[in-house]
Amino acid sequence: MMQSKPNPIPGVRFTLITDISHTPYSKMLPGHVAGVYSFNETYIDMRRLARFFQAQLYLDRAINLDLINNKVICANHSPVYFNYLSIDIGSTPETVNISGASQYAIIVKPISRFLTVWNTLIKIVINEPQQQYSIGIVAEAQDELN
Repeated sequence: MMQSKPNPIPGVRFTLITDISHTPYSKMLPGHVAGVYSFNETYIDMRRLARFFQAQLYLDRAINLDLINNKVICANHSPVYFNYLSIDIGSTPETVNISGASQYAIIVKPISRFLTVWNTLIKIVINEPQQQYSIGIVAEAQDELN
């Protein structure tokens, strides 16, 4: 929970461009899957976050960059100027090179898609309690310094 007040940097304006108003916090995903956290506890309200940090929020999709004029081109909003830009491109694991993965694996990212599949799986287990289920988890540690 956000407690302390932000300490804005004079002369700096932050702009957040996102196509979703609520985003899952990936570090809480294991706790959500284990039933420790509810759906609402694992999601971040982007409107509230932007308001708290006094950032401009555009609920839109970035579709291109104009690197000559330092602008983000949005699907439904006029171009957004920047001096510096941070881009979260997300990550989706490749399953093509792992035999059987495209058929059997539930890819965790994007998290919203994983949660849809996970919630469907929970319903199946609840509706068929006599069935035995086995879930394997493969986690790949990556060196974040490279």
